[in-house]
Amino acid sequence: MRKAPDVPINYMTTDYDELAIVVIADYTVPVGRVWEAFLDPRQIERFWGRPSHPAAFDRHDGTPGGRSGYVTTAPDGSRSRHCWEWTEVDAPHRFEVRDRAAAEDGTPDADDPGTRVVVEIDESPFGSRLTMTTRFESSEQLEQLLFKGLNEGMRSAVAQIDAVVAE
Repeated sequence: MRKAPDVPINYMTTDYDELAIVVIADYTVPVGRVWEAFLDPRQIERFWGRPSHPAAFDRHDGTPGGRSGYVTTAPDGSRSRHCWEWTEVDAPHRFEVRDRAAAEDGTPDADDPGTRVVVEIDESPFGSRLTMTTRFESSEQLEQLLFKGLNEGMRSAVAQIDAVVAE
């Protein structure tokens, strides 16, 4: 097997025509190990979100029709609640969720259109390749979330997976 790049992220782009952000990263572990990191709530909360805004999952049902709930906490102590609605699962290679803001009880915020996140994990010469695509409802939504730091959040989340799967 060839040596993977020292930095797991090897591609990241914002596609304004497709209203999407795509991140591609390589890991030196099997596909199943990366899948496990996403499906285990104690593992995903170690990388989902920026280091300065850690996530805590209180629900994580990775099945079609399932729901995950998590809270991110900013350095000033303010909290943001979110939920994932699992729309598609093809273990251990692909899942799709709708990521939305949520009320304190975990119900989706009806005013938030959310984003569609597709995670694909494939075998690669290095071990596994993660492709994460986040799709937006409008260019305004894309711009608003970029302004709030979504690119940096995605970049740091994908980079943090490396330490979690190495264990």
